[in-house]
Amino acid sequence: MTIQVKRNIPLTVLLSGSVIQNHPGLLPTGIQDSRQRLFDYLCAIPLWLAQPEVDHVVYCDAGGFSFPKGIFESPKFESLTVDLKELCHKRGKDAAESMSMDYAINECSLLKDGFFKCTGRLFVRNFSEIVQSIVPIEPCFYISKDHAVTWADTRFFWMDIPRYHSAIKPHLDKMNDFEGRIAEFIYYYHGQEYRPLPTPVYIGRSGHTGQYYDEDYSESVKSKANELLRQIEHTLPEQDFTS
Repeated sequence: MTIQVKRNIPLTVLLSGSVIQNHPGLLPTGIQDSRQRLFDYLCAIPLWLAQPEVDHVVYCDAGGFSFPKGIFESPKFESLTVDLKELCHKRGKDAAESMSMDYAINECSLLKDGFFKCTGRLFVRNFSEIVQSIVPIEPCFYISKDHAVTWADTRFFWMDIPRYHSAIKPHLDKMNDFEGRIAEFIYYYHGQEYRPLPTPVYIGRSGHTGQYYDEDYSESVKSKANELLRQIEHTLPEQDFTS
């Protein structure tokens, strides 16, 4: 089943990430090593590509890393990169991720109508059930919110492009991790016209804390990721081999 904002519009998943760690405020337990970070993306991306409902997967890296062409052997996959290291140093990971998303929206025609956004190191195990239970219409924004703590879950959501431009884009310059203006608050307060998203079940871990969410990846997924890692780890900057 393909979600359709308009009939015959394909379903695209936009994955955000940064293989090179640039956030000065990362917790001591966070994932610093570039190979470990790359490994997480190599676990998640093939699962998204194998998802039958998904027509396109667009990965956008905020730290200047680019996947070698053809690494996933899938016509569904597109890799984008933008160097936002300086922005990340000044305003934190949320600002860098948000601006990388904006870059992808501006550069990639696959995102011109609407998209699911997911943090790139994660996979949503119940994605098929979520797709079957929601029917986005324009304008539409599906996201999980916790009203008790005025917080929105920006790890995974659906947004159409008109709603992005009207509700989120005007506030990108306000995001600053170090001043408490994080993406979760921006999306909560400015994404007021929304519909509740069924609760996602996350596979993978937080890059910021290193902690796993609902589940870890299976051993078979990790094995395949390690095979891919051996093929492309030489593309990482030499100074980032810290393990």
